[in-house]
Amino acid sequence: MSARWPVTDGIGQLAAINLAKRGADLILAARNRDKAAATKAMIAAAAPQAKVHFHYLDLSDLTMVATAGRAIGQEHPRIDVLVHNAGLHGFKQRVTPDGFAEMLP
Repeated sequence: MSARWPVTDGIGQLAAINLAKRGADLILAARNRDKAAATKAMIAAAAPQAKVHFHYLDLSDLTMVATAGRAIGQEHPRIDVLVHNAGLHGFKQRVTPDGFAEMLP
């Protein structure tokens, strides 16, 4: 079983650790390499047998998302579970490079 989603803290991180404990190999997306390294260490401590692959991207940049999606599809032709857990909270609305609002009202 393999699973893939953005994860470096919060609910996504806990879900990744839980899935790894259950035998899943993980394909994770992250923006911050330091947070990803910390998450990978936590997964290794909880489930040493788990395979963990990271792809680094900014989910607000749809070109990066498409590039990462193609790379993941080429490297991992079968994904059994897809969990999408990306969220943010800001005090000021920002617009992505593609012209989309980062937060929905």
